[in-house]
Amino acid sequence: GAWSTVSIRISDERSENSVVGAKMRGVNIIVFGATGFTGKFIVEELKNERELRGARRLSYAVCGRSGEKLKSCFPQERAVVADAADEDSMVKAFTGADVVINATGPYRFYWEAVVR
Repeated sequence: GAWSTVSIRISDERSENSVVGAKMRGVNIIVFGATGFTGKFIVEELKNERELRGARRLSYAVCGRSGEKLKSCFPQERAVVADAADEDSMVKAFTGADVVINATGPYRFYWEAVVR
């Protein structure tokens, strides 16, 4: 359907400017708001889970509004740029992911846009 044809910008160690759908890259979890306090904690837990259990099928990407900050905080992780104030960017970023973990804040302002 329409969801599977939308592309997103993903930055990883192979190519900083790749444009490809999340499903095609095997990203099944998006951590939105990854550079905040809660987001960093979630990413660390996902990383630990993958390493401790050898969960090869656990694939995630960090997501936030600043590609530069994502790359600075998570130089080895896949990064997806999206902004909670821009619904189109979220649709593109979340396309193909099985789960979106919303760690954006303040929650009282951004929860509704993310859930839509």
